[in-house]
Amino acid sequence: MKPSVVCLLLLLIAESLAKSMTKTSLHRRRVKLRDWLESARVDNTKRDDVVGEVENNEKKTQKALHPPFRGHKRYLHWYYPVNWDYYYQQNEFPNSDVCGKRQMYKTQQFQRPIKYESETGDKPEPKIVNGKPAAMGEFPWVVALNIPASYGVFYSCGGSLISKDWVLTAAHCVVEVRHLAKFTVVLGEHDFTSDVEKHQDIHVAKIIIHPDYNDVTMLNDIALLKLRKSANVDMPHINTICLTEEEFLVRTKCIVAGWGVTVKGGNEISDILRRANIRIEPTYKCPYLGGLYETQLCAGGYDKNNPLGLADSCQGDSGGPLFCERNGSYFQAGIVSYGDECGNPNAVGVYTNVSKFIQWIISKLLSE
Repeated sequence: MKPSVVCLLLLLIAESLAKSMTKTSLHRRRVKLRDWLESARVDNTKRDDVVGEVENNEKKTQKALHPPFRGHKRYLHWYYPVNWDYYYQQNEFPNSDVCGKRQMYKTQQFQRPIKYESETGDKPEPKIVNGKPAAMGEFPWVVALNIPASYGVFYSCGGSLISKDWVLTAAHCVVEVRHLAKFTVVLGEHDFTSDVEKHQDIHVAKIIIHPDYNDVTMLNDIALLKLRKSANVDMPHINTICLTEEEFLVRTKCIVAGWGVTVKGGNEISDILRRANIRIEPTYKCPYLGGLYETQLCAGGYDKNNPLGLADSCQGDSGGPLFCERNGSYFQAGIVSYGDECGNPNAVGVYTNVSKFIQWIISKLLSE
């Protein structure tokens, strides 16, 4: 037989084998994808009380959210709906039925008088601007970040407990942190000058900043903090906030809380956690940097029950949660990002829209 004929036969055999292997490979991938879709299938009842929490990164945990082959790891928008019940069972999520619930200490009443600036006589704006002291344990998911600096460790931002191992905050709060040795999260805190409440100080094991965070436009101003040890969420004044992918509509009434500065233009934080009733506003009320993106929220507004007028977040409240009540539980709508002239009725605060980052949050919790 001529060499050319032999070569031709070998090529035909190789092509036939390649097609067979390709079909087999594709069939296996289809079977894996089909099996994964079956495991991730959910009914028509949408769960919106989800808080992600992962203690270990086992393969059986991943298959509830990830196909059996790699691809599109950063964002999961094309995936089928997640089987949240399966996710809870595999991760043994703590207090999954009570996220966003609060228990106030009725015996403790904190009413601190507003003091006047001794030098100028001007009336300072309480921060959160035109807010009021929160009751002890009223918002058990609000945490304080003690961030190390060259001149010591100090409170500089807020955050929210989304699981017993993870805290959600703003990227701009932690983007410059270089050493974790003294970086702690304070849970269950209410009054920095009092030891009445038993707070927990937990070191941060890892910082995860959104890869597309932009410190100029403040887009994707979101970060995750992995705690070195799990928080004790069995304490009545420490609990997780609920997360949801559902949007909060304009005019939705919400709450923002934090330990922001107490004097306009000053640098002293509030000793006591403060709260303010605000609402989600149309984007035209945040005329910054040419307007907002869908990953941002505009919130502020007038509280008719507050004689001081407009309520707003301010310096020191960054990273803290904007949360709204839904069906008896509180869900986090935003993260305090930035603003201009705290309490300005013509330009209220800008918040990171948490609902747009749920899939990113889940993907990071599962990958750690």
